[in-house]
Amino acid sequence: SAVFQHFPAFKRDHLGNSLTIRSDSYISTQLLHKAVTDESIIAFLRRWNKLNLDVGKVYIGCDSTNFNTEASDIALAEFGKAKDDPAKPQVNLALAVKQSDSTPLCYDLFPGSIIDLTECGQLVDRMEAFGYRDIGLLFDRGYFSEANVRRLDAIGYSFIMMLREDQNFVKDLILNNMDKIKEKSNAYIGTMEVFGTSVQEVLYGKPRHFHIYYDDVKASYAKRRFLNRVFALQSELDGLVGTVLRKNADTKKYTPWFVLDIDKDTRLLRSYEPRSEKINEKTQLLGFFVIMSTESMDATSALETYRGRDNIEKFFRGIKSGMDFDSPGVHDDQSLSAKIHIIFIAGIIRNCFCIASDAIKKDTGNKKSYTVPMMIDLLEQIECTAYSDGAYQRRYALTAKQKTILDALGVSCESIDKAISQFNQL
Repeated sequence: SAVFQHFPAFKRDHLGNSLTIRSDSYISTQLLHKAVTDESIIAFLRRWNKLNLDVGKVYIGCDSTNFNTEASDIALAEFGKAKDDPAKPQVNLALAVKQSDSTPLCYDLFPGSIIDLTECGQLVDRMEAFGYRDIGLLFDRGYFSEANVRRLDAIGYSFIMMLREDQNFVKDLILNNMDKIKEKSNAYIGTMEVFGTSVQEVLYGKPRHFHIYYDDVKASYAKRRFLNRVFALQSELDGLVGTVLRKNADTKKYTPWFVLDIDKDTRLLRSYEPRSEKINEKTQLLGFFVIMSTESMDATSALETYRGRDNIEKFFRGIKSGMDFDSPGVHDDQSLSAKIHIIFIAGIIRNCFCIASDAIKKDTGNKKSYTVPMMIDLLEQIECTAYSDGAYQRRYALTAKQKTILDALGVSCESIDKAISQFNQL
């Protein structure tokens, strides 16, 4: 947990660097204002990334999360596009992860008003300073615009980006290629459970690689939801025909799918007509999505790489939900910088548990008993206690599950008894 108030209770039955149980205020003061400095943060990140330079191409998910704060002494706290509470200033956190196993590599803090593209540019600069040379960027569809694409071209970064299906040229790409992939066995990508193909087209003056996919399961659910929504709108219109619409009546939700015959003077809704061509076009496009890449790759590689963005979302969920870090809980810049760094290191350790959990689930087929919280709970049950002679010994024999977890984490059972023996020597 990221809450310092829990630390004194935690220290009562966990070995640390001191045998003295300190108050939460002492611990937070020592950590946030003395132990973790800007110099130590940079030194750690430089050494940590030096250990990971052999990962090959590093894809940086250009996504960030924000933390609301009302502390008056945090200079980075500014108003922006907050996901939780737009009425409060925020601080943005951007992240780079190792594509293969989600290991967090680097992070950067930004003022809440800075847009994500600017954040990604600064994060890439930092990664290059650490020695990474082959860097790619991953964007969701919210980043797509002509201005953003041209800006990335000017900078020279390679990138993979999900496109918005409401763009006319994206619709044309889908319509021109749907017969090649829609439920065609030779276009099925078994590892991704979708149909796909790749084409090259010119966009904004440069050749790009476009990867078009069709998800038949998603299409079925989306089609039912969409047609049910159209049916609900039609039922509402049936009740409104022959009535006078209020001046501020919301008709925009109907006009994409229906032509309304409204008297200009009286605002009487005389009748309506479904826009069948638009409705059919919409249902025809459901289940399709398009990814654009600057580098040549097949449809499978493009989708596998893009789905690596989930690694970053999982990290953000892990620190906010798994570690209670949904708010910084600090009041100045130094404390914020230090606490984010502690959380980053905790995220690295938590990711080790995630990797171990995935390995155990794969080996045992047991997907319920080896979640990260359950693994931590099982390890918490390993205790030692002082007996009549004053020497500490392990209380219970290790269970099969505990041995499995320790083995996946690279910890030997003997090392636990060795640690207890070393503690007795103190």
